[in-house]
This record gives sequence, C-alpha cells and structure tokens, in this order.
Amino acid sequence: METITELTSVIQQEAEIAELLEALLKEKQNAFIYWKPEELDSVVKQEESFIRRIAELEKIRISLVTHLSQNGEQKKLSIIADEFGSEDLRTQSKRLRAASESVIKKNDQNKQLLQSSLSFVQHTLVLLTNNYQRQLIDQKA
Repeated sequence: METITELTSVIQQEAEIAELLEALLKEKQNAFIYWKPEELDSVVKQEESFIRRIAELEKIRISLVTHLSQNGEQKKLSIIADEFGSEDLRTQSKRLRAASESVIKKNDQNKQLLQSSLSFVQHTLVLLTNNYQRQLIDQKA
C-alpha cells in the first residue's frame, strides 16, 4: 500500500507542475503576442526547469507502475486504482491527464503563434531586400 501512496504523491506533483506549466505557457503566449523578448527568455528558462522536473517524476512514476504491475507489463493508472481501491490515485490521475491536455493545447497554440511570427519576419525580409536579390550588408571585396 505504501507504493500506491508514493505513486499518488508522484502523480499529484506531476499534476501540480503541469498546471504551473500551463500558466507559464499562457505567459509565453502573451510574450509572443506583445513581443516581450526579456519576458520570453525568462519564461523559457522556467519552462525548461518545469519540464526537467516532470521528466524526473515521470521516471519515478514509470518505475512505481512497473513495480505495481505483477506481470511486468505497464498497467493503466485506472486499472491500478481499481485493483488497490485508491480513489485518490484516480482523482490525481484525472487531474494530471487534464493538465497535460491543456499544456498540449497551449503548446500547439504557441507553436502556431511562433510560425506566424516567423512567416511575418520572412515576408518582411523579402519586401525589404527585394526578394533577397540584394545583400543585407554591404560587403567589400
């Protein structure tokens, strides 16, 4: 039963970090929209830190799930929750899934914003350089 408690705790931590990451991705979105490069740099560093922590927790979670799966196969968290009668595990698992889905959605939105910004910059460069036929910097031979 101790392993179930550990697993529930790990999933709870993952969900908390995923929820923080979702809020951070909203900040990242605003930094894209309002072009705040300093804020974007800060957000990206925090995002990297959150992702590293989630990766560490995921390794622990996989290890615990493997330990709880008798035949060595990875069981779904819902099945483990049913086997051990852990409603808390089920709740935290659903929380993690919802937070993960929100992070994926926000990340996709940010990807689209970034691609639009890149397209705008490329189009502007084409206009400024007359379709790249002139060099941007005057070079001497």
